[in-house]
Amino acid sequence: MARFAGDRTGTDFQPIQLSSGASGGNYSAAASAVDLGNSFSAMRDKAPRYDALSGEAMKNQAAEKIAGMEAEASVMSAGMTAYGNTSSAALQARGQIEAAEKAAEAQKQSSMFGAVGGIIGTGLKLFTGGMG
Repeated sequence: MARFAGDRTGTDFQPIQLSSGASGGNYSAAASAVDLGNSFSAMRDKAPRYDALSGEAMKNQAAEKIAGMEAEASVMSAGMTAYGNTSSAALQARGQIEAAEKAAEAQKQSSMFGAVGGIIGTGLKLFTGGMG
């Protein structure tokens, strides 16, 4: 044991002795007690299933795209229906306007002929001396 001047505590500064080579441990027996095949199988059973995760991700992405396409088709269909309805209403309104204009023109002509007939009738009464 090494001592230093003034050391009264009896501190020992000897290096630690490693005696692993001389130990009587039976590590090879412990290694053979573990079945590596079972350990590997257990690890494989508990491992993440990346193929299944990838498959689910692809199905989800496809479903998302399908939903987007269906929504787009629905919006397009609604737009086309609305356009068809407004075009039909515009054609009906145009037809009604034209019919009303023709009816007004016919009414105007009818009243003109009626007025002309009234004038002619009055003129005839005047020429015939009111005998009619």
